[in-house]
Amino acid sequence: MTVKIRKAMILLLAAVVALGLLSGCDGETDSASTSVEASGQASGALSAEGDTLVPDGEYERAIWYGFADDRNDADAATTEAAFVEMLSAMIQKFDSDSLAAFEGVSFVQDADQSQIPRFYAAILLLYAAEAMDCAALPNGTYPTMNAEAVDWEAFWATDWGMTDGLSESAFAESSAAMTEAWGEPMSHYHGGINFAVSRLSLASGKPLLDVDDESYMRQNEYLTHREAAVAVVRLFESNSETMELFPEDATAAAVAEDILAKAEERRQAILNSPTEVSYAGAAYYVSNSGKDSNSGESPESPWATIGRVNQASLKAGDAVFFERGGTWRAETLDTQEGVTYSAYGEGAKPRLIASPENGADAEKWALLEGTDNIWVYHEDMLDCGVVVLDGSVAARKVIGFWDGSQYLEYAGQGASEEELLSAPAFDVKKQLDEDLTFFSHASDGLPAELPAFLDGAMSQHDGTPLTCSTKGKLYLRCDEGNPGEVYESIEFATPLSVFDDPVAEGCTLDNLFIGFSGSGVSVGNAGLTIQNCELAWIGGCIISYSFEDHDGNPRGALRVGGAVGSHADELTICGNYIHEIYEEAALVEIFESQEAYTEDLVIENVTMSGNLVYHVGSGIGYYNWDMERNPEHMFKSFAFEDNMVLFTGLNDWLSKHISCAFVVDGGPNLQEEVVVRDNVFFASRDCLIFINQYHADTVADYEGNQYVQYVSYPFLLLNEEQRRHYGDEAEYAVRELLDDQTGSVTTLRSAKWDKSLDW
Repeated sequence: MTVKIRKAMILLLAAVVALGLLSGCDGETDSASTSVEASGQASGALSAEGDTLVPDGEYERAIWYGFADDRNDADAATTEAAFVEMLSAMIQKFDSDSLAAFEGVSFVQDADQSQIPRFYAAILLLYAAEAMDCAALPNGTYPTMNAEAVDWEAFWATDWGMTDGLSESAFAESSAAMTEAWGEPMSHYHGGINFAVSRLSLASGKPLLDVDDESYMRQNEYLTHREAAVAVVRLFESNSETMELFPEDATAAAVAEDILAKAEERRQAILNSPTEVSYAGAAYYVSNSGKDSNSGESPESPWATIGRVNQASLKAGDAVFFERGGTWRAETLDTQEGVTYSAYGEGAKPRLIASPENGADAEKWALLEGTDNIWVYHEDMLDCGVVVLDGSVAARKVIGFWDGSQYLEYAGQGASEEELLSAPAFDVKKQLDEDLTFFSHASDGLPAELPAFLDGAMSQHDGTPLTCSTKGKLYLRCDEGNPGEVYESIEFATPLSVFDDPVAEGCTLDNLFIGFSGSGVSVGNAGLTIQNCELAWIGGCIISYSFEDHDGNPRGALRVGGAVGSHADELTICGNYIHEIYEEAALVEIFESQEAYTEDLVIENVTMSGNLVYHVGSGIGYYNWDMERNPEHMFKSFAFEDNMVLFTGLNDWLSKHISCAFVVDGGPNLQEEVVVRDNVFFASRDCLIFINQYHADTVADYEGNQYVQYVSYPFLLLNEEQRRHYGDEAEYAVRELLDDQTGSVTTLRSAKWDKSLDW
């Protein structure tokens, strides 16, 4: 969910500017404040003549904002009422219209002069966040949050059993308000602890309440005045609307602006790239205005459908050209060995998409009975990963869990069978609680017993994948009215395949738009080239429901979908624009089941160069799922060069598993001559570089890359060792751990950058 910029926030910061107080931070934390030249800042709204100051310390900023007062006994315990007062002051400045919702909570109203335990503070923080519309507790277990400032590992790892034996009776006795309203606060007790340890400040990267590895979050200790002030500041600064208005350091701003300008140049070059492929055989043409009875041998006599292309006896060296500006829907192209598939004519790249139709027609939507804002699509739809409005807005998918007979509210990935089955029946009217959310009730054909493995996932019993025949009603909440009237374009990402799986050996895909699908291009044969293409709006469909963990399919409801996945030699991915992808943009992986059809598990000669990657769940990289070293399983002669990977994980509909610009997942990843050179890795919601098992002798050759990251997120995560290297350790991580002696490091203070592109 996205928090809107509030009028009160703008007025607050306008007043701050008038007082000449706000400036950028230079990253130093050992001084009381930072001085910068305001005229050098990127944010004109905060520009003022001369130097301006903003406190570096979080406690000092709490006083500066007006959330807390300074005192000599700042490390003494504070009270329930005092903490509520701090939170109220913060909410008033964030959004004055939200204050009534917070102050109307009985738990808040009953705050008194008692000293406040930290778990009690966690509950109040969650209530405050709900009033601010940046978190919610929909089912009494895990809170939901907008994804811009969350430590998802801490989120899912929260162990409510580590509560020092706090019993229901002891909990109730700690507050009269809890005793009177046991159910709701107890829910917020669990959810509040989860929220307080996983919600991060965008300014410091720290959770609202600090976590001590030995005693967890010390939930039974009393909260000090200093800790209370810092927690309130971190909640305030966990919202991008706050941090976007922080001026950027002038040097960092110049770096960011230069990169984003070059990214726009590259985007335009890719979108407008000419057709320059070479081929030795015959050429065939396909147009929306053609006829399948035509010869297909010239632009004047084109075929019409992909079905007709599939019937043709194509030979290696032939080429098939789709007319620019055309669209081919819900047909799978069966590629042929050594054939080139490209574009001809003028205009936008030809679109090969899995969306069955444009839903922007008022007659295609009807109001759900009993509602004035939930709309039902006129035809049953395959499970939909994302609904795309006007080509740029993603409606957020709300997930239900199929129990064998009906959909239930989803308790979350990793929930136990008991938790999954004890959830209430899915109620569309209740669950679609925000504008532009949707639910895909695709249940026809789902089995009566779980596990259920859908298209692309492991089969139920005999190794045969299920087909994607599961359909059902699609419900979209649109508060502005009939979506068919509000929007000019409505497309649906369905699990139909745009290309056969895998694409045939030696093919070239050039100058095509590939998207609105559950998955992108599967590369299982050697010699594939993907160049000058746009791959967009891919993934997010459900592929399994399960009570248990299975190989590659964890329990719960599993969503997947990447743009390019490969386990083959001689792969070239060059000059593509890859964006809005639920999971990875492009990866190469080794896994043991390949042995059934591959003589060895050595993958050679892979090049990914000149690509622009934007708003994907994770960027590019390679995975070897061996947990032990095996010299017969390795990568050879890989080049990741001159790619621009921007804002991974920084879009609400994307996967939040591992959101990084470059990823080396799995085991030791033995390699020879793998180079990661002259790339731009710019701003990730999780970490820029992810290495699961770090071994100095298996690290690729990193050279001359630009590493640009927000201050609140790591530059490098060594996952197995749980070592996160933030801005203050970025130089060490890049020079010593990655051994990139020619790369550059830039830390961004303002959170405005991922909102600065209008793509």
